[in-house]
Amino acid sequence: MSDSLHVRALSAWVIVCVVWGTTYLSNDLAIASIPPFRYASLRFLSAGIIVFLAARWYAGDDGTSVRDIVLHPTARAGMLTLGIGVGANIWALQWLPTGVAAVLVAGVPLYMVLVDRFVFDGARLRPAVGLGLALGLTGIALIAMEQSGDPSAAEASLIAVAGVIAGGISWAFGSVMIRYTSPPADLASTAGAQMLWAGALQGAVSLVVGETLTEPVTLLSGGAAVYSVLIGSCIAYSAYLYALRHLSVAFVSTYVFVNPVIALWLGWLLLDETMTMQTVAASAVILAGLALTRFRSRSRKT
Repeated sequence: MSDSLHVRALSAWVIVCVVWGTTYLSNDLAIASIPPFRYASLRFLSAGIIVFLAARWYAGDDGTSVRDIVLHPTARAGMLTLGIGVGANIWALQWLPTGVAAVLVAGVPLYMVLVDRFVFDGARLRPAVGLGLALGLTGIALIAMEQSGDPSAAEASLIAVAGVIAGGISWAFGSVMIRYTSPPADLASTAGAQMLWAGALQGAVSLVVGETLTEPVTLLSGGAAVYSVLIGSCIAYSAYLYALRHLSVAFVSTYVFVNPVIALWLGWLLLDETMTMQTVAASAVILAGLALTRFRSRSRKT
């Protein structure tokens, strides 16, 4: 991989780390007055239309039909990553604090590496990468231990917890499938098609469960939804697919180590929540795990 391509891939990964660390908050604010499945459907359908149309306009007449893009397995994988993966997380925020949800999603790197190795017969897990993942999970565990003292976290629904974990496993399968399947067109078109599939799935679920608006959508919820569409989906998800194409699965998946740290620090900066020494120490452990995984992943050819 050339140095310029490597820098672009790393930049895409940084965008994913930072932006998705903020979307736990924006999702929670959005579902305060919008039913979760309807919100997820509107978020992904809106973002999907924007990204897909922009990508097709930019690509011009490249000989690829819309049907080939939308019906390709890479596009349908969006139901696993966004539809079930993110959708389950949004749904669970009705009962789980945003920080707890972010901590639970931290199991995704383990799922991705195991799926890559044992389902898709991918690269053997190197000791250094395994140690980096272990350090990251240790840091997440330290944060989880501190969060467990929060009564709201202790009373969180077990069903919601199971939903987040199941969503993480679904995300892992979809992500590894995307990595090993060549898209029929550019990544932006593929990302848009994936969002459309996810939005359709969430819309169907919303209809099945009979969601209705029980109160007017507040300005805060509407603003959070717009942020999630434009920044969380249009920009960050496209960056995620780009990073996944050019960096190792093990390294890209470590974004979930950074997300809980950002979520907790945002709470301290914007919501005047307490930042303890245990949180600071956990953040340091997480970053150490990232550094180790990053060092061992750089040499992998893509």
